[in-house]
Amino acid sequence: MTLYIDFTGDSLGNDKIKYHGGGDFSRYITNKFNDYIKSNKIQIKIIVIWPKHVDEDSMTREEKRIREQYSFIDTENIADIQFVNSDILFFPLLDTLSVSKIGEVRKKHKNLKIYGVLHGVRLLDSCKYDKYDRFYFSGLKSNPLILWLRRWCAGILGLYQLKVNIPKANRIYTVSNCSMQKINQLSKPVYIKYFTRDITNHCADTTKKQNKNQERFILFVNSNRYEKNFIRSLLAFCKYQERHGTDLKLRVLGMNRNLENNLKKIKELNWDIIHDKVIFENYVSEEQLRGFYETCDFLLYTTKSEGYGLPPLEAMNAGRPTVASSYSSVPEVLGMGAYYVNPYEISDIVSGIEFMAQKDNQNKYVEKLQTLKDIIVRKGREDIKQLVEEVLA
Repeated sequence: MTLYIDFTGDSLGNDKIKYHGGGDFSRYITNKFNDYIKSNKIQIKIIVIWPKHVDEDSMTREEKRIREQYSFIDTENIADIQFVNSDILFFPLLDTLSVSKIGEVRKKHKNLKIYGVLHGVRLLDSCKYDKYDRFYFSGLKSNPLILWLRRWCAGILGLYQLKVNIPKANRIYTVSNCSMQKINQLSKPVYIKYFTRDITNHCADTTKKQNKNQERFILFVNSNRYEKNFIRSLLAFCKYQERHGTDLKLRVLGMNRNLENNLKKIKELNWDIIHDKVIFENYVSEEQLRGFYETCDFLLYTTKSEGYGLPPLEAMNAGRPTVASSYSSVPEVLGMGAYYVNPYEISDIVSGIEFMAQKDNQNKYVEKLQTLKDIIVRKGREDIKQLVEEVLA
């Protein structure tokens, strides 16, 4: 028996498609399968399905380690793999459109056991018009009408893909109750099950004390993705500095040149106030990211749509609090471990920054984090163990 794990949905070796957060779930779950197989002495071989034309020079150290540790197949079409009936195919990183891969494979392999994890239905949420979204794009894509039409068409296609392809899998898991409820309204609920994730693999269990001599900063990750709502957060930070003029800075990760240039077109932004208080960086290594989590004052996480929301848990694991969106799955995942704001109200985000900028308020939330983190980690480990057992049963 062979367990095939799909990595074609990852951003392997692609500098243009990177993200901080849950993108490394494929590596995490692959290692969990391997641990379970070894500890239970099960005769199952793991083969990683690798996308063709990956530039190995641009791969991360973690990506190279997976490549070295497991057997792999390079392919452009998973359905062309010569599976046998006893094999298992697992999709660790499905989204609203990539569920079509299930249907493609099932068409050729009627008896293959197919499982997957669907990470939310963000594409369906993004059909709503948002006046700031156009600044994340360039050329015709930034035209509000074209942007809305593309989103609307993608949403209809995503709805179709979910309804048609989810029933073709043996079981589909999702990563939050929020996502499960949305998916169950669109497709057969029989294959949907709620699973959280163990955060300890995604960031080292470190709670190093902050360097008191280091500059104070707020951390924002994945800024170049419109659903993360960075522009409203930047406007809120600008208003905060207009009011208070503190030494608190905003460190922005995941910035790209196009978005940085487009920010200059936003008339509400007062660059004279914040030009020396905002630090833009592209995507950083996992080691650098851990360091930023450990030394930030707090994480600003004002996402508009989320299937799960890993960055606040990474901040929690580093002992740092979060000002978080009150929308989507975030309150479900973090519980009482964050200060919540309305992501569409800039004034509310300003209030969140003002609150968490106070050291006393930070300390109050930090005290809650250890107990809450232990609960989340324990639940995540139990759920992942159950997922692995069910897939390999």
